[in-house]
Amino acid sequence: MSDIYPLTLLYDGDCAICRFEIAWLKRRDHRGRLRFVDIAAADLDARRWGRRNGFARSVAPQALSSPGAHRGQS
Repeated sequence: MSDIYPLTLLYDGDCAICRFEIAWLKRRDHRGRLRFVDIAAADLDARRWGRRNGFARSVAPQALSSPGAHRGQS
């Protein structure tokens, strides 16, 4: 999980609401402190993000940071 710096957001790129929220966050991330990972991407290797391949996209959005994973809706 060394790629998690300082906050990585896992989101469902097939979800219109998720895409809208991520676009909003990207516009406001002026310091480049957020990373975004589309878990709907065909080439996603979930193990890279500490998850099992094929993990459900229907789970609540997740944010990964050094201390651990955080789950919930924005």
